[in-house]
Amino acid sequence: VSHMISEYRSGRTPNPDVLCNTRIKF
Repeated sequence: VSHMISEYRSGRTPNPDVLCNTRIKF
């Protein structure tokens, strides 16, 4: 989750699909 937040703060704004996949993995 921390990695996702870091990516978001970096300004990359991951795609919704990536966010969903991340949640499923965790």
